[in-house]
Amino acid sequence: DHTGEIIAQGLQEALLSWNLPEARQVCITTDNGSNIVKAVSLNKWKRLQCFGHRLHLAIERSMKDSRIDRAVGVCKKVVSSFSFSWKKRRDLGTAQQELNSPAHQLISESPTRWGSRAKMIERVLEQERAISQVLAADKKTRHLVLTWNILAIQDDDTALTQSIKVSILDYLREKFDDTATNDLLDMAGLVDPRFKTRYIAEDNLEETKCRAISEMEAITV
Repeated sequence: DHTGEIIAQGLQEALLSWNLPEARQVCITTDNGSNIVKAVSLNKWKRLQCFGHRLHLAIERSMKDSRIDRAVGVCKKVVSSFSFSWKKRRDLGTAQQELNSPAHQLISESPTRWGSRAKMIERVLEQERAISQVLAADKKTRHLVLTWNILAIQDDDTALTQSIKVSILDYLREKFDDTATNDLLDMAGLVDPRFKTRYIAEDNLEETKCRAISEMEAITV
């Protein structure tokens, strides 16, 4: 049973099994599942949203544009036509040899695999000539060749790219606009030798250093 109460108890037991004092527990990173959010709340722990999950949601949100939907729809139809036909997959291999294209299989998008949409589109574009050759030879899929122009570079692509970036940034700013979270991330970055002060705002740098020194001095082994 994955209720918030059960998960909260399981998390407490995990700390005990690892001999980790709850007082030393800084935060817990989770996705946005209601049960895990409730569990963290019941334990009165600081929760840090999974940035990867939020980034995925931000990208999905930014993709809700009719131009993007049409282009992605074309890719899905093309990939689907090969997924359900061993003959087309065979013919694709033949076309790849004739055109000296990489002998790569097409990739299907999966809602649970982050980044799979980008990989699908990248592979379709890589195999465009071989795919077109196979589709054009079949009356049932010949019409898909005519839709390639949707994927062609358009004059307004720059504006579209900008709107996507703005949408992603606005979403992330909204979800991570929390002083306590930002302070925690600043501290984590400071003590990480890979990042140190690289991502700390200039206005917060001295305060973050002082907090780090203060917390280290307060630690009792």
